[in-house]
Amino acid sequence: MTTSPATLEILQRGPARDTPPRTAFLYCGQGSQTYQMARAIYDAEPRFRACLDDLDAKMSRRIGGSVLARLYDPERRKSQAFDDLVYSHPAIFIVELALTRTLEAFVGPADCLVGSSLGELTAAVVSEAMALDDAMDLIAHTVRELTRMTRRGGMLAVIAPRRAWDEWPELRGCCDLAADFGESHFVVSGRTDQIEAAQAHLERRDVGFIRLPVNHAFHSAEIDDLRPAFATDALGIGFRPPAIPVISCVTCAPVERFTLDHLWRAIREPLLMQRTVGFLLGLDRFKAVDLGPGSTFVSLFDAAAGLRGGMAAYRVLTPLGDEMSNFRKAQQALLAGCSFERGRLW
Repeated sequence: MTTSPATLEILQRGPARDTPPRTAFLYCGQGSQTYQMARAIYDAEPRFRACLDDLDAKMSRRIGGSVLARLYDPERRKSQAFDDLVYSHPAIFIVELALTRTLEAFVGPADCLVGSSLGELTAAVVSEAMALDDAMDLIAHTVRELTRMTRRGGMLAVIAPRRAWDEWPELRGCCDLAADFGESHFVVSGRTDQIEAAQAHLERRDVGFIRLPVNHAFHSAEIDDLRPAFATDALGIGFRPPAIPVISCVTCAPVERFTLDHLWRAIREPLLMQRTVGFLLGLDRFKAVDLGPGSTFVSLFDAAAGLRGGMAAYRVLTPLGDEMSNFRKAQQALLAGCSFERGRLW
């Protein structure tokens, strides 16, 4: 995807200094989800609860069971691995979307959206590029196809700079690079035996890593059997140009029009997280809210924006039990001095 001349003009001109910061909503996918995520907001915020209940009812008809019953099962703790794809995949989507609709009720729509992996599907719906029913049909279809696949896999967050991937051929021989977070860490993906070999290699080097709660090797060759599921017209999915600009973490550029092929790339190709955040911050000044599990974008945004005034990123979902407080802080920050008249970025 090429960058339009209008975008290049904005990048060359640099961020505007005489206008309030724009707003951005950020969405991620598998890897940081937890049981009980957003439970405090669900209990305290009627708008969020009503929206999430409605989305759960729609999704439950497609997958044959309540996502919320599994997500908010009182017997399951945040510390347990939420790795049942049948429920975790739709849970991420409906929580991100319900948080968005609730925040929009207070502060209006965002000026820009950033999507990473499954988060691109959320962004497609929020931007009105894709109908909610179509997105839910695609999620249910994807889950069914993935659960039919016999191969299982996993993902590791490696606590080392991205350049280590290039310097450690043993690691490259084990698995695929799934996500690049620059200096802080990177993520690798592969079959279960490949991930175990990667863990052994990292232990020998005394390098820290975190096993993500994922049982499929997203962003690797191990899910290539899923590709035909994104090439079928059987679902009758249609797309429109986004009404709100969406930036993709696989292209580090605006999505001019969503397609099934692009949504496949979003879960198959490496995520260029640091470069995408850099692209966003090259367009204008932003106050951003990370609405995905684990607040994947916040540290990247803070590091990139640290030397620029008037910009900040706010986390909402965390495993620390302060999610309602986080939501209110994000809401108040966006209400303070932001303009909600949506204008073109490119």
